[in-house]
Amino acid sequence: MELIIIALILGFIAYRFNKQVRQVFKPALTIMIILAAIAYFSANTTLNLLFYRGFLGMGFFVIVMFAGAFDKKSKMSKRLRSVRKEYSILGFVSLLPHFLLNFLASLSGSLPLEVAGFSAAILMIPLFTISFQFIKKRINIKTWFKIQKLAYVIYFLIFLHLMILDTAYIVTYITIFSLYFTLKLFNYPLKNHKFLKSALMTVFIFGLMTVYLIQASGLGFTSSTLYVTANNSSTSTTITSTSYNDGTYTGNGTGINGIPSQVTLTISNGIITNVTVNKTGSSQSYFASAAYKIAKEIMNANSTNVNLVSGATRTSLGIIQAVQDALSQAKK
Repeated sequence: MELIIIALILGFIAYRFNKQVRQVFKPALTIMIILAAIAYFSANTTLNLLFYRGFLGMGFFVIVMFAGAFDKKSKMSKRLRSVRKEYSILGFVSLLPHFLLNFLASLSGSLPLEVAGFSAAILMIPLFTISFQFIKKRINIKTWFKIQKLAYVIYFLIFLHLMILDTAYIVTYITIFSLYFTLKLFNYPLKNHKFLKSALMTVFIFGLMTVYLIQASGLGFTSSTLYVTANNSSTSTTITSTSYNDGTYTGNGTGINGIPSQVTLTISNGIITNVTVNKTGSSQSYFASAAYKIAKEIMNANSTNVNLVSGATRTSLGIIQAVQDALSQAKK
């Protein structure tokens, strides 16, 4: 839902203020670079949501995609296309923290390399480069158009990347990409075939209905990183002085994508007085901040019966698992 809201806001800006977007592009680009740098080095939750999770960058690219999906003669297409270059550049810059963090994590071995996402990032580089006017002037126009066609490959790779790693938002992604490809076919190759257009729209509508029904029924599209707030009462442990020895203990767990979680906790008179997170169970700052949050809640509650952090279920469970491992060592 966050991605759709961001895309709608950016779409409204592109449609209503397309001239202003072009006028303020350079300062906007400077601000975007600064925000991306801050996001890379900070643990701010809002910036993590926008930059690390990639929602802002994807929002820009959704508008770039749909600019080419509407009928070229339509007012919508003309206005969106007028800021396509600016949105492409801003989208690429805002996705850089996401690209860099995951690439460096794969080099260090803390995250497996996701081939579809990595390939999309590499292919974006030439498209980003030729978006600048001074570079476009220096290359052959036929070459420029050939490079532009890489966009379709990138869209497909991004879709695969999202389907593999972010299944909790699968309905959102299927809705966006299905609507894009439907509009693309509807407005171009099939524009003179009423029957095929009707059939295509019928398949699209019933396909979406099926996906929504499956998701609502809970029969599919779940993963270990499901983005909901859940309660951990079924595996909770409450600390008492009669059950646990005082002291400092280190426990281990497993976070997102198998990344190790580790905590060191201190028990005094049956109370957890400190929980130090040694390993967050994630390489991404958004999830790492969730690890610290869940550790603090465990300490305040003196129990592992706490709510999992929304959007970081697997990371939360990894920290809880590590705390329970430490507590198992402290049992009398």
